[in-house]
Amino acid sequence: PAREARWCPSVAEAASGAEMVIEAVPDDLELKVTVLAEAAAAAQPTAMLATNTLSMPLGKLAECVRAAAPSFAPRDVVALPPPRVVGLRFLVPVTFIPFVEITLTCDQMEGADREDLLGLLHRLGKSAFQCGVQDASGRGAQEDPSDEAM
Repeated sequence: PAREARWCPSVAEAASGAEMVIEAVPDDLELKVTVLAEAAAAAQPTAMLATNTLSMPLGKLAECVRAAAPSFAPRDVVALPPPRVVGLRFLVPVTFIPFVEITLTCDQMEGADREDLLGLLHRLGKSAFQCGVQDASGRGAQEDPSDEAM
């Protein structure tokens, strides 16, 4: 049932058949990739993979997850679809704050990812405000590309 918490011995079991996986591990690229790749291999093929990171470019994270996910996939799975990695941050206290903060890539703004994410959040009773849009480098789309600080 929706909103039911349960303990699972693995990421794969927790993500099995999920429409959305919400990851909130520390900002360590290897750790995030491992968690999201295992989740991507177990969740629905079109699942949203939500991360709480603000420091890692979503495009780079998605590329790393795509490369790692096949090692977690069942042997009978020939290919996995590209991972749909989005930025998602809940505000505290989660149960009382009716909105969340999202970050998407430029491509996600133009495709179905934005609408699908907003639909899933609506089902959770949450509204969203957009924190930023990242270009391919992970910089905000409105930032000056000559600014090397990230």
